[in-house]
Amino acid sequence: MVLFTALGCATTAGEPRAMDGAQHSAGDPELAQRYLADPSTPAAFKEGIRSGVVVMGMCPLQAFAAAGLPGPYMVRRDRSKWSGDVPPPEIIEAQCKAPDESVVELMFRNKTQFASTEPKVFRVRFVAGKAVLIDQKGFKE
Repeated sequence: MVLFTALGCATTAGEPRAMDGAQHSAGDPELAQRYLADPSTPAAFKEGIRSGVVVMGMCPLQAFAAAGLPGPYMVRRDRSKWSGDVPPPEIIEAQCKAPDESVVELMFRNKTQFASTEPKVFRVRFVAGKAVLIDQKGFKE
């Protein structure tokens, strides 16, 4: 299992790099605008995006709209669909329009997910393109 940061730099499995609060503390405005304007986006997802909170069932790009760009991430690719030379960001992005059996874990950092005064790091796991786990544990936990 190889971990990558949002910048595409390899890191050691189980050792996510530190994230700076400025880069990862607010939702992505362009994606937020796109999903808030889309009539097919569920109302609960729109509220999560407005509040800066990732909601169960969101796809990775909807999570970016709510929580901002992730820091470290892990992708276990669906080998029946993706060859080993496909970059993980391409697999992550595809999960919204054409979900598959890939498992994606993204680490975010913000104040809004847990309504805290200080930024908190949290993990979101996506299976079949949907958020199925949101917690404050690291990869492999």
